Amino acid sequence: MAVSFENTLRSLELDSRRSGLLFVAGGVALFVVWMLLAFTIELPLTVASVDGRVVAAAQPIELKSVSPEPIAEVTAQLGQRVAEGALLLRFDATQFEFDLSSTRERVQKFIDELASLRREIASSEALAVSEGEEFDHAMDRLRARVGETRAVIEHDEKAEEIYAALRSQRRIDELKYSEAKSKLAQDRKSLEAESAELLEKESAKRLAFNQRGVERAQLEGKEAQLAGEIAELQPKIRQLERRVEELTVRAPFAGQIGAMANLTVGQIVDRGAWLMTLVPDRGFEFEAHFAAADAAGRVQPQQPVRIEFFALPWTQYGLLDGRVERVGSEERDGRVRVDIQLDARGPLYEAISHGLKGRATVLVEETTLARKLVNLLGAARSR
Repeated sequence: MAVSFENTLRSLELDSRRSGLLFVAGGVALFVVWMLLAFTIELPLTVASVDGRVVAAAQPIELKSVSPEPIAEVTAQLGQRVAEGALLLRFDATQFEFDLSSTRERVQKFIDELASLRREIASSEALAVSEGEEFDHAMDRLRARVGETRAVIEHDEKAEEIYAALRSQRRIDELKYSEAKSKLAQDRKSLEAESAELLEKESAKRLAFNQRGVERAQLEGKEAQLAGEIAELQPKIRQLERRVEELTVRAPFAGQIGAMANLTVGQIVDRGAWLMTLVPDRGFEFEAHFAAADAAGRVQPQQPVRIEFFALPWTQYGLLDGRVERVGSEERDGRVRVDIQLDARGPLYEAISHGLKGRATVLVEETTLARKLVNLLGAARSR
């Protein structure tokens, strides 16, 4: 029995030693694992905003009245999404449209008259060229005849000299000499007639040229007058077109009617009075405010962000991703403004609207647990 009891005690002692070694070994193993995890696994460090809301990527604009004319048509509705250039409201432009139409008709009439006048000028120029060519041909023929007649006269003068010499020698009778002299006189008369006709043709050509010049000057005067009338009416047309365009209010960009005055057909709105506010449909941003102590030096552009909207539970709609776009440089009431660019993909982005409130969480950095503990200890000592 004694031996058995001592053996039992030794067994218990050995078991306790083994258990202690196993416990120590397990503790060391757990410590090693913890150290490995503390130095290898990175944990996210985040900063959450105090508040925030969805805003348009571009600033909304207010559309104001530019005319005291009565309202003729209202097509816009509060909350309506409109495309760029869509008709929103139209003032009564009947008188301006009538003046514009009549002025355009006058201009078109002058343009038609000007075109007809220019055709007449071109026809007159062509006719003047044709007449000039006819005169030149006729005068060329006359000059040729004058040349021929002068040659004949020269021949007749020589013949007369020969006949005179023969008559003095009594080798021909008086009749032959008289015939030669008579022929010379006739040829000289023909030369005078042809020369006179040539001068007449030259005078007729100058007269016709002068008449065509006068006619062309008159036509060109009318042309200048019509061109002046057209030039005088063109600014009036542009002015009326601008006036009609001003009376038609169109969306300067795609967006949503965020606010709108109570407008009815026939209503007269004072010049400069507010009509409606158009929120640009160019995407949304998230305007968040962070505590300056948390954000200063930590929140930087391009850092990833996740946004939770209060009116859209994250359990149903999820969270919307984004990135820091701008960080305010000035602190106000202990807060810093941060503008966040939203990820436009996914159904959640389609569900948001201008003014929707929420909270943004910025991933500042990723660090290991050990580094985080060291930072906490350093911060505690500094205090």
